[in-house]
Amino acid sequence: MTTQTYGSPNAITNLGGCYDGDIMMSGQTGQLGGGALISLPKQTFRSRGICSANMSVTAFVGVTGGTAQDGVTYVAGERTYLANQTTSAENGLYIVGAVASGTAPLTRAPEMLAGVVLNGGFEVKVSEGTLFANTTWKCTTTGLVTVATTTTAHYPQMVRQSLPLVAGTVTITNTPILSATKTAVHINRTVANTSTLTVGGYHPTVGGATGMTVGVVGTGQVVIEATVGAGTINNADISTLTIAIVNW
Repeated sequence: MTTQTYGSPNAITNLGGCYDGDIMMSGQTGQLGGGALISLPKQTFRSRGICSANMSVTAFVGVTGGTAQDGVTYVAGERTYLANQTTSAENGLYIVGAVASGTAPLTRAPEMLAGVVLNGGFEVKVSEGTLFANTTWKCTTTGLVTVATTTTAHYPQMVRQSLPLVAGTVTITNTPILSATKTAVHINRTVANTSTLTVGGYHPTVGGATGMTVGVVGTGQVVIEATVGAGTINNADISTLTIAIVNW
């Protein structure tokens, strides 16, 4: 395992890519500057925001003069989290480089340098974003993960948003769906607007069948219907719903 050492004399060492001052590692031990041996429960990293679409790491556009990503515009030196790269071994934490003409190169964050070996299941806490602010994401790949080599998948624990129904339905494609059997969808009507009672409630369903498709952003989806009977949509319902998708 690659050893990385960062921070002050009290920095945790021998942890295969740590984040100085703010990391918990899974199933590993570390040594403080005073010599005390410790064992920490899990790997947790932090990022300002997340990019849920495939991004160029050599000409990242989510910077000043470029295109905001989930409402976040970065400047040089900030951390971003790529979670849906077409080449999934590119997923991970990056540092934004010098900005020029609306783009910037990305380099891997020191705790996720190429070749560093991490335990699958590490988490990334995202602090900002229009949709993904204050969300926690997990690398759901099992076993050991070699950064820049291992194919990885990343899913949020929970994403909540408010959306209006259109003719009794709404389709969500901006949130990854981990499992057709384990992912839960919680629905609350926050603004009622219907001339016909939705007596069958609100469900992730399409004509009575499951309305969930497993996948990342753009592939995974949830279809919510306002129902008045088995397989019957209340087209008059244009209420606003608060929908929480819980993956794990």
